[in-house]
Amino acid sequence: MERQHRVLLCVLQLLSQVMSSLHTSTRSPAAPAIAFLGAHHDSILFLLRESQQSPSLVGVEESQLIVGMLAVVVHQVVEGDRRSSSLFGATHLAVLSLAARFFDLQWADDLEPEAKRSCELTVLAN
Repeated sequence: MERQHRVLLCVLQLLSQVMSSLHTSTRSPAAPAIAFLGAHHDSILFLLRESQQSPSLVGVEESQLIVGMLAVVVHQVVEGDRRSSSLFGATHLAVLSLAARFFDLQWADDLEPEAKRSCELTVLAN
């Protein structure tokens, strides 16, 4: 499972970089990004919910990239779709729920033990 998350993380990083580069050009990245988010709607919801229920460093990184992609396209989504319980609306609600979870600073206590060690090593290295 860890390997799948690492591969997904690389894909999300690549997609985020592509969207960032398109955003600075004259073309709008919103249409392909909305299509991607729609095509992978169930997987994205699963990842956001998984990050909320059992936080891990990889999950936090995945969520950060997903939220970044959503932020790029939110202005192009029809307002009715943002308020509906389908596709973008459900994803938006999952992001709000995830944000509420991480506003509580105790979420770090729920990190897996190896993630805590990784955080400590990163802090010590800096």
